[in-house]
Amino acid sequence: MPKEEIIGNGITERKRITYDMTGKTPGDQRAAMQTLRAMGDAIKEMGIWPASSLVARAVCSEIIGGKSEDSSEIDSPEQFAQEITILLDIVDKAVQEGDAALAAKFAFKAGDLWRTALMKWQWEPSALSGQKYQRASEVGAAARRGSVADHTPRVLSEMNRLITESGLTATAAARTAAKNGIGTSLGANRAIWQRHKKKHVTNP
Repeated sequence: MPKEEIIGNGITERKRITYDMTGKTPGDQRAAMQTLRAMGDAIKEMGIWPASSLVARAVCSEIIGGKSEDSSEIDSPEQFAQEITILLDIVDKAVQEGDAALAAKFAFKAGDLWRTALMKWQWEPSALSGQKYQRASEVGAAARRGSVADHTPRVLSEMNRLITESGLTATAAARTAAKNGIGTSLGANRAIWQRHKKKHVTNP
């Protein structure tokens, strides 16, 4: 039996139907040949270009929904569908008139725009979600850095006072400062102190 497999990776990961052509899976060779024959029949009946562009035309037609007016929204599904349909019509006309160069030129443009549309429709929601998450993370990190920068001097000053005047250890001073509302926690205050001491020792 034909099986569906995932190929590629990242945003180019995609599905395809594969057949076992070794003969180990009964029916696969026959199914593959039937698919190829159906494709060949379509090409013979319509020509290679109409056969290969049939899916794009069907999808675009469904998106447009019989509307004749142009879509004013840039990069909307309707705009893509309208532009692709226009390009396909130009190709068909060029083929009928025997202008191979013009047909090839606009077939390439239609194919390129079709792949762009598919990429946008299939992957844009996930890509934008990831972009929003990254931006939120960056904003959060910046806010945390700003918060640390604001209270770090107070933490260091209070811990230094507690250690020198009260004789507390660094851990006890960090705990006391946090209890008094200076700094965010014992652990955070102690980390600030340790970074300060390390920098002081490294750069006396």
